[in-house]
Amino acid sequence: MKASPTLVLVLALAAGTALAGPDPDPLPRLGRGDILDSFLRFERAYRDHPPVGERLAAVNRAFGRATRAFFRGGIGQVVKTLDATAATLRPRDEDTPARRLAESLRVIVEPPVVVAGAETGPAFRVYSVYDADLTAGAKPELAVRVRFAGATVPLARVSAGPVDVSGAIPAAAWKSEPGIRTVEMVLPDGSSVVAGRWFVVATPLASVRAANETRLGEVKGDTPALADALRIARDRNSLLRDRPDRNRSIDMLTDPVALSRALTAEIEALEKGRDPYARRPGHLWRTITVGRRRVPVRLHAPRAVTSGEPLPLVVALHGAGADENVFPEAYGAGRIVRLAEERGFIMASPLTTGFMGNSRCLPALLGAIEPHWSVDRSRVYVIGHSLGGMAATLFAQSEADRLAGVVALAGGGRVRTDRAMAPTLFLAGEIDPIVPASRVRSAYESAKAAGFPVEFRVAKNYGHTLLVGDHLPEAIAWLFERRRTPAKTEEPR
Repeated sequence: MKASPTLVLVLALAAGTALAGPDPDPLPRLGRGDILDSFLRFERAYRDHPPVGERLAAVNRAFGRATRAFFRGGIGQVVKTLDATAATLRPRDEDTPARRLAESLRVIVEPPVVVAGAETGPAFRVYSVYDADLTAGAKPELAVRVRFAGATVPLARVSAGPVDVSGAIPAAAWKSEPGIRTVEMVLPDGSSVVAGRWFVVATPLASVRAANETRLGEVKGDTPALADALRIARDRNSLLRDRPDRNRSIDMLTDPVALSRALTAEIEALEKGRDPYARRPGHLWRTITVGRRRVPVRLHAPRAVTSGEPLPLVVALHGAGADENVFPEAYGAGRIVRLAEERGFIMASPLTTGFMGNSRCLPALLGAIEPHWSVDRSRVYVIGHSLGGMAATLFAQSEADRLAGVVALAGGGRVRTDRAMAPTLFLAGEIDPIVPASRVRSAYESAKAAGFPVEFRVAKNYGHTLLVGDHLPEAIAWLFERRRTPAKTEEPR
């Protein structure tokens, strides 16, 4: 199966594809952060100003153009296409030359984590990822600044044309209290575009991480819940990095200052023999053991988890080239998280490539969730996109006795007629160039001919990726119409 357009770009860039720059001081390599910035900006514009009809089809086709540009090696053009498409979604008065210039720029701060009061501070670099498509004669000027705790510190001013500006960040921005620092491009009308972020910490994160590990090593996990809570704390502690990897999404999404504070409270609870994650709502990143593999998983528990009542579980499997963070952060600007809060279900999004094709996957995931949150075993579902849709189809058969329902979005694997299949909805994009609707229909027809409980739907004017965010409410509603009766041996612990 071919990979999702935007997500393949992310994977390839993570492998080290570079944007050509001048010698002997080349521009920084494009990493996941550069593509993710444009992807998330697009998703937010799409969420706030959703297109309809033929305009919807045109926006979906734009993803195809970005894909072709990538395979031609035009990485800057890929980002430009995503940004330009996002610009067409915004109201005309917001699509200004200044905003287009701001979105064509990236900011690197080195080092990205700084100790408050250190002898030397970080440096910044502002550079063009592509030539902004500006109105003839337009010469916008932007102010680049750092914002934190209600204060701002100016860095530079930039204008139209290829930009490559660097310098030291003034001490006022890093000799003050620890916390997040946001780099902004300020437009002439006073609005701003976020261009990057970096952090000021009180103590080197390596030292904090080592001290936390020492404390965790002295905690006795003498119950299954506490033993698993220790594993979660160690996973979270591993994210405290003085040099976060720009090609690792979880590093880019983690605020180490906030995480460090949270871990202090979590470790104190563990030292007192309490599970700090029991009935705790919100996001959680951890790993689970599947055979010999450690598989990263993003979890989200809704506010309803505090009641202790069993809640449905939706396992969300992303497309090829992505990772465990795409469902909760990107598709539909994180729509599955909003739905989890509205509908009251636990969301678990594992790394698809580490999770599929193993009968121990689902039991391992349930075993990692149930010590802390109560799962309704009659309402365990899987939803997958692209490669994740193929994996979802496999799970519909390999876990037919555990799953109440499955949805395959823009994907679907080979259906075997010699084994049962959980109720499955196949949803295809009408103009999908990656996994054509005919291919998804073929998987559905094989299942239907075998007498399995399946349905097939086509999303009109949709391609491969954007149908995920827009059709998640439909998919979740379809799943929630279905329940199963769990065997006594499956009752939660």
